[in-house]
This record gives sequence, structure tokens and C-alpha cells, in this order.
Amino acid sequence: MTYAQACLRLEALRPARIRLGLERIRALLDRLGAPQRGFAAVLVVGTNGKGSTAAMLESILRAAGHRTGLYTSPHLLSVRERIQVGGRPLSRRRFAAALESTFAGARKLPRALGPVTYFEALTAAGFLAFAQQGIDLAVLEVGLGGRFDATSAHDPILTILTSVSLDHQEFLGSTVRRIAAEKAGVLRGEPLLAGPIPPAARAVVQRRCRAVGSRRLPRGRATELAADARGRYSFVWGRGPKCHPVRLALAGRHQVDNAVLALSAADYLGRRGFPSSTRQRRRGLASVIWPGRLQQLAGRPPLLLDGAHNPAGMDSLVRHLRRFHRNRPLVAVFGVTRRRAARGLLSRLKPELASAVLTRAPGPRGVDPRELLVEAGGLEAVVEPDPRRALRCARALAAPEGQVVVTGSLYLVGEALAACSAVDRAPSASLRSVGLLQRTFQYASVALPSRA
Repeated sequence: MTYAQACLRLEALRPARIRLGLERIRALLDRLGAPQRGFAAVLVVGTNGKGSTAAMLESILRAAGHRTGLYTSPHLLSVRERIQVGGRPLSRRRFAAALESTFAGARKLPRALGPVTYFEALTAAGFLAFAQQGIDLAVLEVGLGGRFDATSAHDPILTILTSVSLDHQEFLGSTVRRIAAEKAGVLRGEPLLAGPIPPAARAVVQRRCRAVGSRRLPRGRATELAADARGRYSFVWGRGPKCHPVRLALAGRHQVDNAVLALSAADYLGRRGFPSSTRQRRRGLASVIWPGRLQQLAGRPPLLLDGAHNPAGMDSLVRHLRRFHRNRPLVAVFGVTRRRAARGLLSRLKPELASAVLTRAPGPRGVDPRELLVEAGGLEAVVEPDPRRALRCARALAAPEGQVVVTGSLYLVGEALAACSAVDRAPSASLRSVGLLQRTFQYASVALPSRA
């Protein structure tokens, strides 16, 4: 099977309804020889920050000389970004081979389990590739929720809970408590390292920890915070004679919280056979690449890419804009994949904007931008359904002295990034090309199984 054929087969699995559950993925992994038993893993779950935290932790471990795997979603330019070994996406050949084996295993599953989903196939292929590549430890980002997410078919040695807030309510529940229950549902007795979460969620998580025997690990604290002109923070980590300065490659105050989780996780993993020195941790955090999250590209006008798609994420973007982009008129390119999310996002963003170009986020769930006009009331707004033309329009509106911000959907950010890099979202694109771009510029509904 060629890489192109594998991608076509994979795309054919995209469902009209997302079917969450662990029965199929566990049966599929058994057919593949249980590859998840061949490597240790850290599971990263949360509403926001899980991708950044996973990328930071993997970068620290890789800087320490460990052979790492990183599994994330969604991707920006190429589906191969989701499965990385040693900081690099799988080659086309290895990606296709892992998927071919996965498809062969899926054909042998009982019909009663139903067809394997897109995310399950990718997860199984990722686990298989990690086992074949002989990695030491994988950092796995949960896709949706937690309790029934395919990644939780692995029994991790540590779970990290980054945050809990409202997102995907139609999938996970309409309250913070219900969402917290879905995310804490991944716990099966392994230690938990949790970020700052609201009291309502904290009570739910504590109950789950007691029920399954998971102990809460202490989280460290960052002090003496300072930021450069682009919003990249430095801080002091540790206490007394063991404290040391840390500089982050990723912009945003919220990345300090994510870095604290990554460093605290590194402390624990050091006691579990995956040591990392102070120098290696600093190098890992200073070199991590995680595009599309407050990613600034120079130009006239400059471009800021941020995949904020829920209220908490948009709040972080707005705080960043107010502190670091107050001196330029802001023009947004805005698109969403969920109509009901538009109001909460635009109400937060509108006060910061001079104008906006409303567009359609790529993919079958992209909302018609004409439906967003009501939510943009009071703001000078233009409708341009094509994302690339929308970006050109926003640049013209901003003029050289302005600033363009692309937000509302990571899929939209990926399209903008591809347009800026002159790299179409083709099979050969990867996060390596995104990293090169950074340096060049200076930088639907879900059927949940019943609760048994």
C-alpha cells in the first residue's frame, strides 16, 4: 500500500457520527499483537493546553536522550504530524506500513463491534509504529474527552490533566462537572498531575482519584516571571539552591502553566527510570516547536496564528493581544467548526478588533461565514468563504501598519499556515516544514456509550 492509498483509506473512515468507546480499539490492538505493551506512556488530557504540554514534555525527554514518541491531534499540514518518533513525523513509508497493518487487523474484527473509526485507526497505527521503532516512552494527547477516547486503551505510568473548562458540550456534557468526569475517567490507578482547575472540577477529580486509587502528585511553581516583546516568558523554577532560570520557546502566559506541568512530570518520570538534568530540561523547553498557538510570523502586516476554539482559549488569546499587540490595529480572519461556539468567541474577541473577515474553516464541519454575521454585530465585517482569499483580504484591510490574527479553528490556522509557507497541505508536508517556516520568519454529534 502506498502512502497516498493509505491516506485515502484513512479519509474514508471519517464518520458522520463520532463513535466513542474502547471495545473496538482494544480488540484491534489485540489483533495487532498488543503493541501498546511495548512502551511506557504518559497520557495528557484536558480542555486546553494538552497539546502544548505534551510537546514540551516530549522535547524535555528527547533532550535527555530518551527515544520518544509523540501522538497528538489534530494536524496542521500533514496527518503524519500526529505520530512522531524522536521529534520527527513518521516517514511516508512507515506511516503507510503501520496503517496497512492496522487496516488488515480491522478486517478481522467481529461485525458486532462496528467499523473502526478514523481516530481509532490512527491511534492503533501510532501504537504499532512506536512499538516497531523501539521507543522508550510515548507522550499521548487525548483526542476528545478521556473516558472513552482511543488513547486511553494504553495503561500509562502517569496522567496529566491540564485544565477543565467548557468545550464540546454537545459531546461531553453541558457543565464543568460533567466534562471533568469524562476527563478524569481516564484514571485507572496511575498517579495524576493536575494543573489549575476550577473547584467544581477539582471535587469530581478528587472523587475519581479516591475511587481508583490514583494519588495526586505535587505541582511545582514558577516565580519571577518576565516576558519578551513577543510574549515568550521566562521564569525561575525550583526552590533554594536548586532553583534555575527557564526560557520558553512558546508565547503566552498560559504556557507557563503548561511548562510547570511538563517540568513537574519530568521530576516524577526521573524517579521512574526516565531521568533528565536541569540543562536538558531547559534545552527542551527552549527548543520545542508547536505551531499554530500564538505563532507570530513577521511581515507587513505581521500575522498571528492561534487555534483558540473555545472560551478559555479565546480568553488567553485576548489577554495576549491586550498586552503585546495594543499598538497596531487588529484585523481577524475568523472561522469555526461549531455554530454555537461563534457567539462566545466573537463576543470576547470583538472589542480588540478594528475589523474582521469571516470565512469557512476547512473541513466538512466548517460553518458558513454568513451565519456568523449576526454574532459579529457592531464590528466591521467582511464575508469571504475561501480561507486563502480571506487572508489576502485581511492583509489588505490591515495595511502594513496593522496586525492580522487568524483564529477560531486549528483547521483554519493550518490553512493559513500552508498559504503563508507556500506549502499546500500535501502528503509530504510536516511539522519540520512548519519549524523551518518559524525560523525563516523569525519566527457531528457524538454517541457516548452508556455509563455502566
